[in-house]
Amino acid sequence: MQSSTQYFLTDREKQSMLHQLFDSGVLEYSGLISSKNRNVAFEFLRNANEFVQEGTNQIIFGKLSQKRDVNDFQWDDINTGLSEEVSSPEGKEFASKSYFLLDTSDFTLSYCRGAMAPTVLAFRDMISNLTNINEYQQNGFRREFGEIDLLSIPDGFELLKHKKDFGLITYSIEVPAKTPRNLTGLGLSQQRKLKNQGRTTIDVKVRMEKRKKSMFSSIDDLKEYIDDLTTDDHMKDIRINARDSEAEKFETISLQNNPYIQHVEFDFDEDHDTVRDYENRLADAMIQNYLTHKDEINRYLGNND
Repeated sequence: MQSSTQYFLTDREKQSMLHQLFDSGVLEYSGLISSKNRNVAFEFLRNANEFVQEGTNQIIFGKLSQKRDVNDFQWDDINTGLSEEVSSPEGKEFASKSYFLLDTSDFTLSYCRGAMAPTVLAFRDMISNLTNINEYQQNGFRREFGEIDLLSIPDGFELLKHKKDFGLITYSIEVPAKTPRNLTGLGLSQQRKLKNQGRTTIDVKVRMEKRKKSMFSSIDDLKEYIDDLTTDDHMKDIRINARDSEAEKFETISLQNNPYIQHVEFDFDEDHDTVRDYENRLADAMIQNYLTHKDEINRYLGNND
């Protein structure tokens, strides 16, 4: 019985792999891939040609879309609330879409996902499927298995220390099965009906007394509070609502393995702009946001050495 060792490609090897996928004709600028037993359409909208033809690293902008059942949607009249069926023009289908950026210098992948749209994990399946085709392997290239790791921030305080206002705090506490009834809310007869009961989880919500007042008077108070919560092994799923100013909406930040998320804003004229206008505006906003936070991303990735 042979044992296999998992090997991760270097950035240069990933670049070579991507070039070979394009050069062999296996990967086109648009097409279909199979992901989770469903067809996902992809389209490279910006900078892929420069990567292929010029051989220079690029921030590639593209789209993932997936067919949706038209019966899942309906038209609602905004005045009467009455509904009517949605019909698709002949030869056309409803689709939900997500957008992505692929930085070919280090293969950082970021995305903006639409409702019910494919996730960026479709890229994982793209690599696994396309590198298994003969046209790709005939020049000595082997099959690769795609893998995508979520960038998370282990210390949630890093995200909170620059915020100004702090609102709702939520967390869960795991307590033993024999916790007093006044804490669990279960009556004696209800507890007796439970069989093979393990731990009980209590969800806690801490709200500020006045809506427009911050829950902490100083960053030191916040840090001490967070340290107390995160060092207790019984505390799970700790989240704090925070914002930069009163003019903004509260953002929910997890204190345990918080996924790295940046909010992107851009102008779009719904009445006059075309789909391509929308996509170009979104591309500009996503690329600018990515470049603005690139040093921060590298720090969390450990790429600053």
